[in-house]
Amino acid sequence: MDGVNLFDREAGRRDAPGVLLLHGQPSSSYSFRDVINPLAEVARVVAPDLPGFSFTEAPEDYPYTLEALAQTIDPLKSCVCRAGDASCAAAALHPHRRRQAQLAKRGGRQARSKG
Repeated sequence: MDGVNLFDREAGRRDAPGVLLLHGQPSSSYSFRDVINPLAEVARVVAPDLPGFSFTEAPEDYPYTLEALAQTIDPLKSCVCRAGDASCAAAALHPHRRRQAQLAKRGGRQARSKG
């Protein structure tokens, strides 16, 4: 992926609905250590270390922009989206639209993002 050696933690059945856990800054996939196994009981879970964090290695000239990060994690969609998954199909048809998402933050607090 763009010269990036992306480290990720994976759990759950490959045929289960997918969940992609993306950490913030400064953090790593390790921050999800307590939720990966419970989620894996009902979902396919993928938690990568983003470039510049923990075990992921990026080239020296990696552009640490939102666009570059999005391009780097884009291939992970195939790990969590299954053929026929309606939400993945809708996202692929309308990438310019954001659906309402509920994001769990550490410490039990929650933040809502509407788009």
